[in-house]
Amino acid sequence: MKSLIATAFFITVLTAVPAMAQTQASDIGKLEYTENCAVCHGTTGEGNGPISGLMAFGPVADLTTISKRNNGVFPFARIYGIIDGTEEIKWHGTRQMPIWGTQYTAKGFRSTFEATPSDIESYVQGRIVALVGYIYSLQKK
Repeated sequence: MKSLIATAFFITVLTAVPAMAQTQASDIGKLEYTENCAVCHGTTGEGNGPISGLMAFGPVADLTTISKRNNGVFPFARIYGIIDGTEEIKWHGTRQMPIWGTQYTAKGFRSTFEATPSDIESYVQGRIVALVGYIYSLQKK
């Protein structure tokens, strides 16, 4: 009986952990988006954030149509590059001073937790991946 309970518990944990990890990544991505993107792109990603009308360069990009503008393919690597600064776009500023500063680099990392992650580079990359995943979730079908 004990082994049956242990087996059931083990199976439950194995099936629950991936779902929990996915939810946590989604939550992190949404938090990153809300804190760093929504002011321009809006909470829905449609380019209607509270300061979108103040932009001198023209309308803010509608992030919900990225896949549509790329023949149905979401360009994960390009979006990642825009966020990490390897792909420059004029609206986000220069790589030395992007609109969100250096927070998506290991050099600019500042811990908001009591303990700093042991692998800061991987931690920052994880935040970017979570943000890109959230932007992907905003795509209109």
